[in-house]
Amino acid sequence: MTSHRQQHDALAQAYDGITRIVVDLDDADLQRPTRCRGWLVADLLLHLVGDAQRALVALASPADGPPDVDDVSY
Repeated sequence: MTSHRQQHDALAQAYDGITRIVVDLDDADLQRPTRCRGWLVADLLLHLVGDAQRALVALASPADGPPDVDDVSY
């Protein structure tokens, strides 16, 4: 079982990489298309922010007892 600190560190490491890539983008860069048809860079980043928020909520909301589903049955 991983600790909350390990989970936090893994999440931070993943998003640090994204931050390094996008930190210097300007408004024109954010309006460029991505390889996801119909999605601009800004759209994709907003989607990733939502994922990060859900992960942080999940890490701060421990459940009582063991999981009742696994990654396949979820």
